[in-house]
Amino acid sequence: MAGPLIVSVSGIHAQTLPRAAELAAWTDSRGVPLSLLVTPRLCDGRRLFDDRVTVAWLRMRRDGSDAIVLHGYHADAGTRRGEFGALSRREAELRLAAADGLLDQLGLRTRLFAAPRWALSREALQALARNGFRLSIEQRGVRDLCGGRLEDMHLLDLRARVRPAAVQRVARQVRSGRAVRLAVSAERLCRPEVRALLRDAIVTALDNGAHPEVYRCVSDRRAAA
Repeated sequence: MAGPLIVSVSGIHAQTLPRAAELAAWTDSRGVPLSLLVTPRLCDGRRLFDDRVTVAWLRMRRDGSDAIVLHGYHADAGTRRGEFGALSRREAELRLAAADGLLDQLGLRTRLFAAPRWALSREALQALARNGFRLSIEQRGVRDLCGGRLEDMHLLDLRARVRPAAVQRVARQVRSGRAVRLAVSAERLCRPEVRALLRDAIVTALDNGAHPEVYRCVSDRRAAA
């Protein structure tokens, strides 16, 4: 049995929204929902709260088939090690509470979390569970925070340099029954080679029988099965 396909997009704001919307229209035509990674405080002092067009688009996508995932609190924080890569539990709890409150005000509250740069300290992981988050999306896989189990899932991150041969790897992963996760930053969608590679990977996964999904809790996946 072929495995699932999960496509996530991060870095969505006013300047990148047109590219993200273009990708969403293309994936919609192929029945592939998106997991949208959202950061409340953007670079250079900008705030998602002030970006009404992007917020409205995110709500529309969430009301359809897409999933909203909290992607840290401040895009400028901890750029080298990742915002949550070296935090104490108290520091992580403060950032999570702030981010959670802001997304709640925007009507985008979620119980799913993906750490920036996939970097998450042990203390930050504990803070996620203590603050009601149910899923931690990590580089090695997806962690159910209710039971602590890490589900191994291959990640192809298009924010890093990725060679076209990765598409063949996607096909092998799907045929072996393993999940394939494709991650891209909306900023990189301005590059034609990144768009082409992402589309080729999605089409290859679908042609090999992958079933599109979004990030969601284990119990939610079972209920939908």
